[in-house]
Amino acid sequence: MERVGLGIIFVKLLACYLLTLSDASDIQKLKIWPMPNSVSYGSETIYLSNNVVLQTAGNKYVDASGILKDAFLRTIDLIQEDHFIDTVASVVDPSLVLVGIHVVIDSSSDELQHGIDGSYKLVIPSQGDKTSSQAPTLYGALQYFSCHIQQTFSQICRYDVISKRVLIQQAPWTIADHPRFPYRGILIDTARHYQPLPIISHRLYDLCNIVVGAVKFQNVLHWHIVDTQSFPLEIPSYPKLWDGAYSVYERYTFAYAAEIVNYVKRRGINVLAELDVPRHARSCKIFNYKFVHRGGDEVDTTCSKKTPHNGMDGDMAYRYFVQRAQQIALSRGYEVINWEDTFDDFGANMSKNTVIHNWWPGVLAPGIVKAGFRCIVSNEDKWYLDWLNTLWQDFYSHEPLTNITIPSEQELVIEKPSMAPISSKLFGPELLQQLVALGVAAAPLEEPGRGGPEGPGSCYVQ
Repeated sequence: MERVGLGIIFVKLLACYLLTLSDASDIQKLKIWPMPNSVSYGSETIYLSNNVVLQTAGNKYVDASGILKDAFLRTIDLIQEDHFIDTVASVVDPSLVLVGIHVVIDSSSDELQHGIDGSYKLVIPSQGDKTSSQAPTLYGALQYFSCHIQQTFSQICRYDVISKRVLIQQAPWTIADHPRFPYRGILIDTARHYQPLPIISHRLYDLCNIVVGAVKFQNVLHWHIVDTQSFPLEIPSYPKLWDGAYSVYERYTFAYAAEIVNYVKRRGINVLAELDVPRHARSCKIFNYKFVHRGGDEVDTTCSKKTPHNGMDGDMAYRYFVQRAQQIALSRGYEVINWEDTFDDFGANMSKNTVIHNWWPGVLAPGIVKAGFRCIVSNEDKWYLDWLNTLWQDFYSHEPLTNITIPSEQELVIEKPSMAPISSKLFGPELLQQLVALGVAAAPLEEPGRGGPEGPGSCYVQ
């Protein structure tokens, strides 16, 4: 199983950038993406102040770490960009100028873990000086302004090239939303395809901006760090392990891994480390996530079959390895994820606390949940971005609960992957204009994932 690397994700999209809607009729094309669970809007136009401020009166969350403030500033930067904004207040009725975004968060904690409430409600008036927004947790608030290009508030705001102002059309707005699945991830594979540190930092920024939307807010970065091909991660207690990197120049220090964890946490995203080696559960402590991925797929047992050890043949050694790895991780307080190969080979002998990660094509997921295991669904024929012969519509519309009809078994499916690149094909230029605003490389709408434009011409036509 060759899992997709970072670079493939970003060649899936291309369109010209134009973040303007100056014609009132254009607003009818506006799509909030992904579509919230509940949305209502009116017919009025108001203006966003050039000096809009974050307001937190009545808030239990004090934002000592600055996560909320940073998310607010990123959103305002995204909306305003480098546009000249007319600040002559006398031209506009003051009652139509939005000067504040009022955020009320019910919880005082900024702890990020699996199952945290990611719901929110956002109200934008047709008159008045501020929005009203409420979220049970900080990470619910991050859903309507965060690092995500798909965040709700920034999609409602549009710069108008004629008036030189940021407009909010179709006010008043009332939007309420919550994620469908508690685990919503994207996988990057730097074991097989090493990415230099500056590149991976930029790609993580892109990941926040791109792959968040289709399943409502990505909250897990599945980092496949080590595999047969390379071991680039520094493990201080076993300093020779990263000698298995492709070269001395293709390594990740322990400190850098911690930096990545902090970077994505500030954007509401956990890091799931995939580390196949049993003895290195301690290395997972920097990731601060309740799950650790222990791999276990595509194991070649030929060596063990030829040279049995302690009376175990290849299949027995494979099972022992996986089960021992689970025991070590569980003893340190982690919950374990394994690829479905382990379930298929010896599922009856596995702990029911295991989460089975389904990647094969077909319908194995119903059997996994029927056996009482939790399941992550990532069918390669539907959701692997390097399967370029799969129709975009199939990518987007694939239902993870197919053939799972019993409610108690449906609850065991904890994830559907984020697939914003796929959705952009369906939504067309309106979404792509926003994506490319952040410098995301992409392919033309009518070309395969690695295709280029036929020649000069409008990006909107191509």
